[in-house]
Amino acid sequence: MRADINLPIPKTLTTDEVRTAGIEERDIQPISTILAAYNRSNSLNLIALTALARKGSTQQLEPVQRPKVQWPTLPPLLSQAEINQENWSLLERTIPIGVRNPTTALPTLWRHIIHWPGFIELMLEHYQSLHQSGELFDMVKRVTAFVEQLAPGMSHFRDTSADVSEAAIQMIEAYVGEPQSVCRMSSVGSSVEKWLRASCQT
Repeated sequence: MRADINLPIPKTLTTDEVRTAGIEERDIQPISTILAAYNRSNSLNLIALTALARKGSTQQLEPVQRPKVQWPTLPPLLSQAEINQENWSLLERTIPIGVRNPTTALPTLWRHIIHWPGFIELMLEHYQSLHQSGELFDMVKRVTAFVEQLAPGMSHFRDTSADVSEAAIQMIEAYVGEPQSVCRMSSVGSSVEKWLRASCQT
């Protein structure tokens, strides 16, 4: 999906910025891996759940076996009680990024990366201009439109024997259709992953 959509990124990080933020070279790999893991999961959820909620061919096909992804051991996801007030306040500043309407939803991705608060600071600093210019909103719209194009053709993977209630469909619609839902984090998270990768290549 990310290969088909132009994800905007801010200017790449400099070595001085990374060093000043307290991020060491050994920290780049776990941060990158957390971003990749969340982006893969969020993107798969977005596509699969959108397809489930859309109408199309319901012909059942044999499932395709894919190799499992082996993720390295990652730092734990911290609860609010395990995060000091300064870092929790920092996390709360990530809530509006990529969202037009007010929300209180704190993305789990940033809570997992709070092991490196300096990286969150850098992300907020560099992505604020993309947020204010509306580029992040436009990106989310493009991702949503792309997934909506894929969904009808993928709906044939649904198990026709499963009885999905209307209430469940409405819940799925809210999850995949709102700007502050999985589409926002799939888009923004993928952009941040691309930005970090580009920064490491410079």
